[in-house]
Amino acid sequence: MKLSKLLNIVIVMSVFLFSACSTEEEDPQVSSDLVFHLQIDGERDSRATVDGSWTVGDIIAVQVGTTVKKYIVKDESGKAEGLDKANTFNWDDLGSSSVTVKAWSYGGKDIIDDPSGATITLQEDQSDDTNYYGCDLLYAPEVTVNMDEPAVLTFYHQMTLVRINLRVEDTNITGIPKVLFGGDYGLPEGTAIYSAPANGANPNYGSFAKNEQIETMINITPHQEDWPPQGYDYSYSAFFLPLEQPTLEISVDMNDGNVFYYFWDNANQNPFQAGSRITLNLTIKNKQLSLPSNESMPVTVADWNV
Repeated sequence: MKLSKLLNIVIVMSVFLFSACSTEEEDPQVSSDLVFHLQIDGERDSRATVDGSWTVGDIIAVQVGTTVKKYIVKDESGKAEGLDKANTFNWDDLGSSSVTVKAWSYGGKDIIDDPSGATITLQEDQSDDTNYYGCDLLYAPEVTVNMDEPAVLTFYHQMTLVRINLRVEDTNITGIPKVLFGGDYGLPEGTAIYSAPANGANPNYGSFAKNEQIETMINITPHQEDWPPQGYDYSYSAFFLPLEQPTLEISVDMNDGNVFYYFWDNANQNPFQAGSRITLNLTIKNKQLSLPSNESMPVTVADWNV
């Protein structure tokens, strides 16, 4: 009899414990972690390997107040969570219903230091996907995030993107073109000191200053695009530092003995601005490389969001 009562007690306790576990599983504690949705102003086509979206696994640096933590991109829509528990901002720990946030990303690199004041160096061989992507400096200016609202960070391209669309009209010209920016003379600057966006005329973009301590002449091999625009045979893109380039030399080696040069003189303007995108439409015809005379806008300079 005593044994029977003991078994009944054990069974009752087991049912109680199982019921408690089931209730806990059905009603999990809601996380108070600060999670972000990332978006990029304008085109995202600089991300060569993922064709227009964030790269899953990219690390971005997020600063709340004076503390910087690493967040990781979880999916192509741009959802970002803390890399681990130590790198996660939590509303309970923050002790506030709103916080000031800014963030940055530099080609998906595992960075934590604010790029403001840092020396930015161009990759010379941007034909490689990783090198090309690695030049894309993005900055999300300071915003206020409220606990009861979606946390959205908008990133802005800080570099200048130059795109060459190339058409070959000479039927006796063959080969796969190798395009080089800088040619025989090279580009005057491959490094610059970056200053982050600040309140002013254009608070979404920072500024670049020539690094007087490092003076190098470089050439840039651009990244070849998979899909040139209609009417063109090839398309190439490269990142530039937003510094004045009075003359840009472009060489096209067809690898069949023909090498063509074009000098784009923009001394009367400075289109190499932070967040600008320059497109040049070029044609090989009559044994020369030139801007097409039958197009109304052979050179366009626009913001990334156009």
